[in-house]
Amino acid sequence: MLAVFRDHQTAEAVRVALFRDGFPTDRLSVTSQVDEGPARVQPDETQHHRLLTYFQSLFSLPGEQELAEQLTSLVEEGAAALTIHPRGVIETARATELVKRANPVIFEARDLDTQTFERAASPSDQAMAGKVLKAVIGLDAESVGLSRRP
Repeated sequence: MLAVFRDHQTAEAVRVALFRDGFPTDRLSVTSQVDEGPARVQPDETQHHRLLTYFQSLFSLPGEQELAEQLTSLVEEGAAALTIHPRGVIETARATELVKRANPVIFEARDLDTQTFERAASPSDQAMAGKVLKAVIGLDAESVGLSRRP
């Protein structure tokens, strides 16, 4: 799942919202001029080629070359791409909901029907960690600093 936002700040805010909702940081990444994210590890010398190689790795099917080039151009013009790797139907639905609230310029979702793992993200107002604490050891999430912040 990939969403492009007009600027780095918006993409970063959505990444933080997803993290607060329960998505692990290793399944969320922002790629922009401010922070190349996973594109920075590409072996290419120029930012343009690192971005293009990264987006080509995400969109590698026949006919997707143009999308990789479009994403590269958008990032070079100041936009930011947020890549999300949801696991399962619940996380996919929750990520889609949070991303679409921020009005992405582009939203691409591919291969989501092959996701088999479920449930790091919580569909409710309480983080999964808070639910576990209460169920397992009887602690209230607020008492240990895990309450949701608006």
